[in-house]
This record gives sequence, structure tokens and C-alpha cells, in this order.
Amino acid sequence: MFTFFFIADEVHELGSKVRRKKVFFFNPKYRLGLTATPSRYFDEEGTEFLEKYFNGTIFQYTLSDAINNGDLCEYDYYPVFCELDEGEKKRFSYYTQQIAIETDKKDTDLQKVEDLLNRRSKVIKKAKEKGNKIIETYKDIGRKKNSRIKHMLIYLEDEEQLESAKQSLISNDIIPGIITQKTPKKKSERYKVIEDLKKGKIPFKNGGQYQCC
Repeated sequence: MFTFFFIADEVHELGSKVRRKKVFFFNPKYRLGLTATPSRYFDEEGTEFLEKYFNGTIFQYTLSDAINNGDLCEYDYYPVFCELDEGEKKRFSYYTQQIAIETDKKDTDLQKVEDLLNRRSKVIKKAKEKGNKIIETYKDIGRKKNSRIKHMLIYLEDEEQLESAKQSLISNDIIPGIITQKTPKKKSERYKVIEDLKKGKIPFKNGGQYQCC
């Protein structure tokens, strides 16, 4: 006798109008959804669907719990908002309209909607203003801490955004260590960048001299 379990990671993704249709095909006795963000942003209908399908929240482990238990270090959170330029706004609006048109069809092409959602998401992820905000954020946090930032990790969408961010950093005398999917996975390559960061060997250029950050 077989028992069927349905386990969904990043379960908030299943609350979208398109993915809900796929979930309806599953009706197992045991269901478990895992996510750090159970409530969908500006989507009460999708959130309600997930709560009913997975029978509400049965266990939660908050950031406070993790910090108090020593599983997560204390941290300061500084959200930085970026504006889309006119071209980005137009592309975002266009994809939104196309998504609405496609999802209203009786014979919705789920793959097409998925592609449109990804394209719209990339508009936000690759917003041009983010490159300038890196330096602004670095300096702003330094002022709030009244000291130079010793370690900084920056996660980027793709090589195009990486190149833009790199040039922005270099123009401000910050020489970054870089790891991409093309960086050889041999321990010596990636390990060196990580170790240099830990030891403060990724330099800042100051008055013609390189100083550890």
C-alpha cells in the first residue's frame, strides 16, 4: 500500500492564479507547504486558497525565535526603494496587461503566462537604479554605523547587472571579489574569494594605496 505525500517548497508561489489550476490536480490526504512568506503580497485570494488547501499554518519559526536560539545572528534591516525608469514602467505595464488577457481566457496557455510572469519579474530585478543604490546604500549604512563596512555581499540577477554594479563599485574605489556560475567550482577558485572576504583582503583603494576593508 502506498501513501501519497504532497510537499511544496516556496509554497507561496502556488497561490498565483495560474499555478492554482495545477494544484487542483492533486488531492492527497497528506499535504505540507513550506515558505518564509505564507501571505502573498497584495493577493488575499491566493493567500486564502493556500490556507484552505494546506489547512492553515501548523508550525512557524520566526526570525525572533531563530535569533534567540542562536540560529541567526542579530542584524539591522534597511530597505532601499528603487524607482523604475519610464521604459521599465512601460514594459512592466505591458507584461501585466498581457498576463491579465491570457489568464482571462478559458483555454489559458499556462506556459505563456509563466513566461510573461518571469519577464515581468526581471524588469524589477534588473531595474537600472539598483546599480546607483549600491554605493548610496554602502555609504548610508556606514554613516549610520559611524564606521566603514567591513564585509558586504551583493547578489545580482545576471552578468549584465553584474557588470553594471562592478563598474559602479570600481568607480568608487571599491574592488569587488566576484563569483558567478562560470567561476570554476574547484575549491581553490571560489574558496579564495570567500576567504579573502572573511580576512578583509578584498581591497579598497584609498589615496593610491590599497587598504583592507
